Amino acid sequence: MRVFVDPTELRPGSRLPPAVAAVAEPLPQLEARTGADLLLSRLPIPISSDSLLKRHCEEGLLAQLKRWSDLQNAITTEQRLFREIFEMRNWTPRPWLVVSGLLFPHQDKAVVGEIEQVSPISNGMVRMNAIGREGLAYAAVDAALDAFAYYGGYIKFLPDNDLLLPWLLSGEPPTRATVARLAHGGILDRDQRFRFPAYAQQLDAPTG
Repeated sequence: MRVFVDPTELRPGSRLPPAVAAVAEPLPQLEARTGADLLLSRLPIPISSDSLLKRHCEEGLLAQLKRWSDLQNAITTEQRLFREIFEMRNWTPRPWLVVSGLLFPHQDKAVVGEIEQVSPISNGMVRMNAIGREGLAYAAVDAALDAFAYYGGYIKFLPDNDLLLPWLLSGEPPTRATVARLAHGGILDRDQRFRFPAYAQQLDAPTG
């Protein structure tokens, strides 16, 4: 299994856990070309052209990596979340949104909880991050994620950023059944699109 990342993810302070950075191969312009931060591939062939990159993407998966603040920016910036999914879908049938933290409602607001300390079992410290300066409604965030799934994306929330590498190497099949087990996202009927943001309701339905 090979892990390729956009070189910007290898800078200090990036979202990439050190364990992933240690095994990752930098791939220039990965995000600009595919909309993804990370490419996971089983192919041993080089990536020396767009056609070879396409083969890697078709056989593997692409992922956008987000912390709570990245998720907030993607949802509140009009069409950004959907631009990312459409860009990734041009390259792979398996576009993933991977978020560090667990999403839950708190007083009707969307909150992402991340483990703050190295040993959460002993100290129980969890940092709670409200999405949005004033706090976005949980229903609004949930609807945006439903729309991402409706247009062919898969969503994974990891309680700890350090779980990214085990998840990547676990062999978990990136299928629609996987999404159903996550109890989030999935395939929606067309009559459920009223829950999407207004700009998302105007997008063409996905194909394939």
